[in-house]
Amino acid sequence: MEDLDVMLLGNPDDLRVKGRRVWIEEYKTLDRDSLGFWMMFRRPCAEYQTQTYIYILTPVLGELGYQLSRRGYIWLFDESGRVMKVLPTRFIEEYYLIQLERIVKMLRGEEEMIPPHRFKCRQCEFREVCRIWVSENSEK
Repeated sequence: MEDLDVMLLGNPDDLRVKGRRVWIEEYKTLDRDSLGFWMMFRRPCAEYQTQTYIYILTPVLGELGYQLSRRGYIWLFDESGRVMKVLPTRFIEEYYLIQLERIVKMLRGEEEMIPPHRFKCRQCEFREVCRIWVSENSEK
C-alpha cells in the first residue's frame, strides 16, 4: 500500500477506562422509527468513524501506558435518551487502511466514487457541495 499523505482528526464521544484498558464509545441519537434505515445505511459510517478513532488513538494511548481495545461500541439512543441498542464494532487495521486508501483515491479523483441511491441524495445535507450531486444536477 502506498504512503498516504493525509491527516486524520477525530474526537470520540467517550472513552471507557478500566485499569489500563480503554474502549471507544460513540453515541448516536435517532428516532425509533428510523432504526431500520439507520442500521442499513448509517451504521457502516458510524462503524468507520469509530474505527478511525481507534486508529488515531492507539499509538497516543500506548505512549501514555494504556492499551486501546480493538473493539469499539456504538450506543444508539432514542430521542428521550433511552438506550435502544449497543453495537460492537471491531477494528482490523489492514481492512481499515484499505478503506482509507480508497477514500483518499476517490478524493484525489484517482478512483470513481460510487454514487449513492438517489433517495439518499435528496435527503443529504452535503449535496450542494458534493461533486456527484452537482455534476448530475448541473446537466439538467
